[in-house]
Amino acid sequence: MSIRSSALGLALFSLATAAAMAGGRPDHVPFPEGYTASFTNYVTRNRANGKPEIAKIYANETAQQSARAGGPLAPGSVLVMEIYKSALDAAGNPLKDGSGNMQPGELSGTAVMQKRMDWPADYGAADRAGDWGFALYDPMGQPKANELLCASCHLPFANQDFVMTHAMLAGPLPE
Repeated sequence: MSIRSSALGLALFSLATAAAMAGGRPDHVPFPEGYTASFTNYVTRNRANGKPEIAKIYANETAQQSARAGGPLAPGSVLVMEIYKSALDAAGNPLKDGSGNMQPGELSGTAVMQKRMDWPADYGAADRAGDWGFALYDPMGQPKANELLCASCHLPFANQDFVMTHAMLAGPLPE
């Protein structure tokens, strides 16, 4: 193999890796092991993306305390969104409860948002929403390829510190 083909192969591998993780950076936003025991599930709802999916969202103590204090969430805040496919009826339609909420089926992934002020230079502002970084993981907590640009969906929520569910987090938490 020539040096030129090796360099081309490395460039293509780097491009493919960057594209696969375009929606986040698991190398900078780690999967928070044990979050279901140490974080609070503050909302479960149909996902805002219009797909037949349910989001179960958790917040760590830093996020909870700073949300209740008002204003933006503090650095060190971590939000975790479990993404479930909707359970389906025999005709293939999403099962819903009396309030129109879809019923969760299989866990398809886990999205993590982390707020930091000290992101490394290789995780540029164009890939984040403010000081928030993102990563997507499979149901086993391993990095998952993601073609979505997480930050771009959160950018319109700058007045809510880029957190779509900020008002829910700032309100009374479930018992």
